[in-house]
Amino acid sequence: MKSLTRKTQPEIIIAYLQDEDPWVATWDLQNRATKFGFIGSAGHTRARELARNDVPDHLKGKAERKRGAEIGLDARYEYFR
Repeated sequence: MKSLTRKTQPEIIIAYLQDEDPWVATWDLQNRATKFGFIGSAGHTRARELARNDVPDHLKGKAERKRGAEIGLDARYEYFR
């Protein structure tokens, strides 16, 4: 029988970041239906928590945050990978 465990928002975000292009903009992490689950309106906040390692131990070190200007993208946004 298939397991009925649900993924948490941080787990969905990590899976989405690993599946997408190298960098994902902040606005792309809000209210987004993904093949891993739905990322809610606080997705950008959860992504920041991931980047700060303010998450459970099994998720630490799995996300990185940069300003767009640092990586040659739109300077108005933060990006995650």
